[in-house]
Amino acid sequence: MSDAEGSEEEEERLDPAVLVSDFYAACKAGDLNQAKELQAYDVPPFYSDGNWTPLHWACRHGMVEVVERLLEDGAHRPYLDAVEESLRPPPAPVVKVSSDEEDEGAPAPAEPLVKFGTVNSIPSAKLLKNTPLHWAAFGGHLRIVWLLMKAGYRPSDVDDVGNSPLHLAAAGDKHLIVRALVAGGADALARNDFNNAPGHLATSERVKKELFEAENDPPHPSTRQDLHEANLSRYDGVKATLEQEMQVIPPADADFATLEAQRKTLAEALQTARDACIVNEVIVKGAAALRRSEARCALREQVDVVEGGGPTVTQRAYARDVNKLERLRREAIKAAEEGAELIEGGDPTGGLGALMEEADALGYRSRSEYWLYQCCTPLDAIDCADESSVRSLERLEKAIAEAVLRKAQPELLARGQKLFACRSAELELKRSMRELPSPKLPIDDPPADYWSEEDQGHIDETEEYPLPPEGGDYVWIPSEILGTYREAALRVERALDEAKTCEGNAILVEEGQLSHEAAAEVMKQLERKDEEDKATALAAVEKVAKKYKKAMKKK
Repeated sequence: MSDAEGSEEEEERLDPAVLVSDFYAACKAGDLNQAKELQAYDVPPFYSDGNWTPLHWACRHGMVEVVERLLEDGAHRPYLDAVEESLRPPPAPVVKVSSDEEDEGAPAPAEPLVKFGTVNSIPSAKLLKNTPLHWAAFGGHLRIVWLLMKAGYRPSDVDDVGNSPLHLAAAGDKHLIVRALVAGGADALARNDFNNAPGHLATSERVKKELFEAENDPPHPSTRQDLHEANLSRYDGVKATLEQEMQVIPPADADFATLEAQRKTLAEALQTARDACIVNEVIVKGAAALRRSEARCALREQVDVVEGGGPTVTQRAYARDVNKLERLRREAIKAAEEGAELIEGGDPTGGLGALMEEADALGYRSRSEYWLYQCCTPLDAIDCADESSVRSLERLEKAIAEAVLRKAQPELLARGQKLFACRSAELELKRSMRELPSPKLPIDDPPADYWSEEDQGHIDETEEYPLPPEGGDYVWIPSEILGTYREAALRVERALDEAKTCEGNAILVEEGQLSHEAAAEVMKQLERKDEEDKATALAAVEKVAKKYKKAMKKK
């Protein structure tokens, strides 16, 4: 690295203490983004103009994230020191023997100390007046109120005219702040310099009610600090309860009642945490956990609806149930992904993984059942299949394959398979009858050109021909039409058997039976002719063979 590059890096490394005035100005202006950016440089939190600090201004403007960071950085420590100092017994007075006696042993008055690197220090007595808690209460920033009380700020501190934070909250109709301060041990009977209690400054009935109850059942002064600590402990307990409930994930096979009970418990814990204004990070995670739980409940309920409703066969039921199931599944995926990003530990999907797989399989199954039923409908509506049914049969075949894959309801699947077999058999029977050849049959005294080549069989002419094959007999090859007709007749027979088995159209089955019987009669005639042709051909070739042998002997 060159010296120039090194010097540039040194220039870029700003001393955080240089930025404290800028940070103070950002907090004073309520510029949240600027304040957060400066906090990223670890700016010291203790700057003061002599009265106000960045913490005061951040509380005044409700800059929760800035307040949280300031408290993490110890911005409240000077205040806690001042509280501790105020609770110390005063030093014993120094008694002078004579006015002429020099005060050599007496300590010099203490100079205001610059605590924790503050640019301008605030005397201890001033730290206990006009505290950040006053301004958080005045602004109605409930979560900051709890954060400050948790950090050690007392609700009993007063401002320059004797107002406690409770006075300011009551005057500003901040009933949730009033409730929090009372719960934190604030004295509802405390009077300011004008002899006004908080109730005298209240402007709404709800605040007056809160203060009336606190005035009529006030805690004893000796127990006020214990009440304050107990409520701060409750604040921590609320946070711990929510964090604990976030980790409670019912098993994968939990029913709707179990899931709903867990959802309600989590919702109550989250609402309690919101009312207590615990740290926002936990609230955000709790809300994500609740959305995940709600998504699981809704999806479980809809899965049960679709499962319990039987196969989905109508468009109305499909739109109502299956489309809703798919929508809830997508929402569950989103909730699971969001929860996995925010919530650490345990199942990242919050138990949604197995349920989403179940819903996915159910969705596929329901769709297969719906399309299977829809493909059955046009074929159910006809008496007998024909060529116009081909497209419907193709669709039904695909629907059956999908239904088998998706494990559709057995009864619906069986119905589709039976209908497909029946209509396919009818169509095949019609085709086989239509495609049955019309061969020439033997007649008396046929013309010379009556029989064509395909109507006549012949002897296979091997190398030894006209002699029979070596060591064997002549091989007779039946006529082409006989083989063709035999296959066609067998096709009619098979289609007829299938149509009978599937209880196909009765009229068609009757026609098929007649066609089968007629084909059998034609086959008899063709086979008889084939036998006659074979005998004639063999007799002729045997004569030729004898002549051939004689000729060979003469050679």
